[in-house]
Amino acid sequence: MRRSNFALRLLPSLADELKRVTGFFTEKIKRANPDDMLSILDLAGTDEMEIECHDLIEPDLSTES
Repeated sequence: MRRSNFALRLLPSLADELKRVTGFFTEKIKRANPDDMLSILDLAGTDEMEIECHDLIEPDLSTES
C-alpha cells in the first residue's frame, strides 16, 4: 500500500480530541481477539445471529413529508 503525507491545520483543541479518539481505538485494537471477531462474522446473515433492540436504527420520521 502506498502512503503519502500532507499538512493539515487543525485547531489545537480539535487536534487533541483527534489524538484522544485515535488512542481509544488503538487500545480497542490491542485488546481485540481475532477468533471472537471471526465467530461473529460466521454468524452474520444467519438466523442464529441475535439482534438486540438497541442494535436497530430507528428511522427519523420527523424529516419525512
